[in-house]
Amino acid sequence: MGETPRLSPSIAQKLLDECPLSAWSAHRLLGNHKVKATDSQREGRLWHAALLEDGAGIEVLDFKDFRTKDAREARDRAEHDGKIPMVAHKWEAMQVGMKRIKNQLADFGVFLDGKVEERIEWDEFSTSGAPVPCSGYIDHRIETVIDDLKTGETCTTEHMASMLIARSHALLQDTAYRHAICAIHGYEMERTTMRFVFVQTREPYSVTPVYLSGEFQELSVLRWQRAVDTWAECLAKGTDRKHWPGPVEGCVAVHPPGWMLSQEIELEALK
Repeated sequence: MGETPRLSPSIAQKLLDECPLSAWSAHRLLGNHKVKATDSQREGRLWHAALLEDGAGIEVLDFKDFRTKDAREARDRAEHDGKIPMVAHKWEAMQVGMKRIKNQLADFGVFLDGKVEERIEWDEFSTSGAPVPCSGYIDHRIETVIDDLKTGETCTTEHMASMLIARSHALLQDTAYRHAICAIHGYEMERTTMRFVFVQTREPYSVTPVYLSGEFQELSVLRWQRAVDTWAECLAKGTDRKHWPGPVEGCVAVHPPGWMLSQEIELEALK
């Protein structure tokens, strides 16, 4: 019997926001369709390694850029070895940003000196009681406090943080990862905290640490449970593509947003 496909927050987002077929396609044990990493994802991986692991995993190469044949070959060797290649002058410039970011985090009482890149596996349960194997990676944790690092080039305001969490798998991470450490370590859910730390990777290197309100946490619980239920339902039928439905089952009629028709009627009445 092969390895059972585990549900993760990122796969759960595809399951809920797209369709089960999208989740099937993205999972390494199911469709295993690999998408090339974007520039922002590569940049995020670089800053994660720099801030969480003090540069471990980064290979600094003494080249101006990667345009020459020797530079490209050195870069390719580093990537083949699982390293993140980086030219020396860029790494030196990052040191300034890292220092400013860590100083700001310290002012907020956030210290990234706990366990990093923690691989976790645990079981959730569907509403019918079926066990659902789950997995994920926790960026940083100190006992009952989990930190998830979100990097980007722009400053993240409180409103922007709310919007980014609402439309990403971060909303699912809150419930999933808090459940996980409770299941693994025996903590009580009420004692756990998850912070999302938004870090600007350009001047002025602003930092925005946030946690979810009670309403946001309730939404997280409901969405994660729906993902667990849907995953359990599909997995019970089998791992073949045919058991994981797409967005529609046939040609369907689409309707305008509720506000659109009423607005048009009001505009017509003003003529």
